[in-house]
Amino acid sequence: MTDSIILSANKLVKRLGTRDPFQLSEKLGVIVRFTSLYRIFDNFHDVVKQLCTRHDNRPTLSIDDEYDVQDLLHALLKLYFKDIRDEEPVPNFAGASARIDFLLKNEQIGIEVKNKRDSMTSGLLSSKLYQKFSYVRRMLVCIG
Repeated sequence: MTDSIILSANKLVKRLGTRDPFQLSEKLGVIVRFTSLYRIFDNFHDVVKQLCTRHDNRPTLSIDDEYDVQDLLHALLKLYFKDIRDEEPVPNFAGASARIDFLLKNEQIGIEVKNKRDSMTSGLLSSKLYQKFSYVRRMLVCIG
């Protein structure tokens, strides 16, 4: 058993391309953070369905709009992340200001929640997200 764990660890170290413990720790930390986010996002719909199926038809959290999604997502993010900033303002860029729904400060990850309305096409939703993140990315490049 121990030999297989050591062999697996050695394979992982080779794939990550370093034997330096600090670099290895940093690379593994990035993997863990993104794995945690993936788990949250991949299982989000199942969590919502479970909340809607309560014992004895008890009242539950209703997911009706974007703010409900943000509230539930914020609670789930707290399982893995300590410093979560909601409605974090991003500095002005070219006279415009914006806010990002969540900023995982230590991980330097921004999360924007959008609820697709029936009248909104996937293309329009993609366009809105692209515009928001193009703005945020340009702003971050300017402030360094």
